[in-house]
Amino acid sequence: MSLSKNVDVVIIGAGPAGLSAAIYLARSPLSFILLEKGAPGGKLLSIDKIANYPGVKETSGFALASSFVEEAASLGVTSTYATVQNVIKKDDGFLVLTSEGEVTCKAVIAASGIANGLKPLVGEKEFLGRGISYCATCDGAFLRGKKAVVSGSGERTYREVLFLSGLAQEVVFLEKLDSFNGDPLGERLLEEKNVQVLFGAKPLAFVGKDKAEEMTYVQNGEEKVLKADGFFPFGNESGASNFLSTLSIEKDKSFIKIDPVTYESSLPNLFVIGDLAAVPLRQVVTAASSGAIAATTCIKRLRK
Repeated sequence: MSLSKNVDVVIIGAGPAGLSAAIYLARSPLSFILLEKGAPGGKLLSIDKIANYPGVKETSGFALASSFVEEAASLGVTSTYATVQNVIKKDDGFLVLTSEGEVTCKAVIAASGIANGLKPLVGEKEFLGRGISYCATCDGAFLRGKKAVVSGSGERTYREVLFLSGLAQEVVFLEKLDSFNGDPLGERLLEEKNVQVLFGAKPLAFVGKDKAEEMTYVQNGEEKVLKADGFFPFGNESGASNFLSTLSIEKDKSFIKIDPVTYESSLPNLFVIGDLAAVPLRQVVTAASSGAIAATTCIKRLRK
């Protein structure tokens, strides 16, 4: 397939945020195209259980993703397979270069989510969604009164440990550094009675049958084993924003700073939604709302 189109809006990414934006745009007079390099649904497809989406008591990530896709399809929306390589500012709009051709548009809604910069551990992909999660605020409720293991370092990881400490009976935290280096948020973990911090500990692999049951790790040159009910390996997560690298926009590391009211970046008519935006909470419900907000802002602005 070869792309060569001119539309009002290009949506990049068909996860909850991108699909939500598409659903709102489908009810408007604006023309748009939804680009996705994989299967529609985004990270929902790898989440075993969803229990914090309003109106849905409990379901699988796949089932919730399917409901998003089905609603979009009922409005005539389908995703177009393409890997976006670059977004270029052009006159009063944008040129979107993809693996399948190029698209010109008046506005871009970027919803490409998060990329993990570290090589997955042995068993990590196999058990993702089955004992392994990348989001404590998403899946912590399933570990109420149970044992959780977290590995990683940095502010985001420390916050996830603190969140889990309020739910799990026991949290073991593998901090790859030898100390918190005076980080106040890290030091606070040492005050939590149900949090055990293992400094200088590096995870190696996950072992289990139907789900992850054990993590092997090394500390002080000795290989050890931890058993738990849930594991949260946090690596070098970053915003999947390489295709925006040539644009002059404000960032928070690899995440894109946005106007919290409109989800517009510092570059007019470039909207950033879902996990790619520099926001304090990354959940399915916030992703969906960000898509709705960006789309309605596009509709009001471009119709003028």
